[in-house]
Amino acid sequence: MKSLTFHYDGMRMRHVHILNWLRTQVTCVDVMYENARADGVFERGPCPRGAFWAVADDGSVYCGDKAWLMCLWATYDYRLWSIKLAERGANRRALEVLYALSGAA
Repeated sequence: MKSLTFHYDGMRMRHVHILNWLRTQVTCVDVMYENARADGVFERGPCPRGAFWAVADDGSVYCGDKAWLMCLWATYDYRLWSIKLAERGANRRALEVLYALSGAA
């Protein structure tokens, strides 16, 4: 995997806040952002309406908790954290970790 595109809802502060934090991080892959609300992607997107999701250059799609986990995985400093969370089946914790790291907690 060489790139990830994060699809977010520009009206959801959670999405915007965490992606603003992600923009300040050194990443291991190219990261792009697409405001799904502005681009009309919600109607044709692969995940439930309003969900946060990521699409890799290989076509893999990550919805919800897995997409938040991919935010960590994309970063140089927190990739190992994402792997540990995934190994423990703790994908739901990824959002909590992101909140804490981004200063929203």
